[in-house]
Amino acid sequence: MFKINVSCLPALQLQAAVQRKLGNWDESIKACEHILDINREACYAYSSMARTRLKQKKNQLGLELAMQGMSIDSSDAYSMATLALACHINNLPAKRDALLKALQAKGDSSALHYRQRALDIIEQKESL
Repeated sequence: MFKINVSCLPALQLQAAVQRKLGNWDESIKACEHILDINREACYAYSSMARTRLKQKKNQLGLELAMQGMSIDSSDAYSMATLALACHINNLPAKRDALLKALQAKGDSSALHYRQRALDIIEQKESL
């Protein structure tokens, strides 16, 4: 389906994540840029780019991208978890903890999932 419809946002999101996991940084960023070509207000794309940059050890850029994603939708659980990770990596524990607390307070299953995944990364049980 992806080859037929290259504008399929869920497929682009998965591509960005898979390419990041494989260490194909440029391909991950390209998938996010394609998402942004379709929708400049796709907070997921900024957050996903932030995770790629953090994985590359480009910590300040990762933080800036995570903040950009949050500026679009401050209630998006993935963006909140990404900013929490960026804050952790950039040694901003108070902001990290506030974001994790806010995710906990949301109480819905996706927010709790993203919170737990962020905690697992912070506690080095999983990798970014």
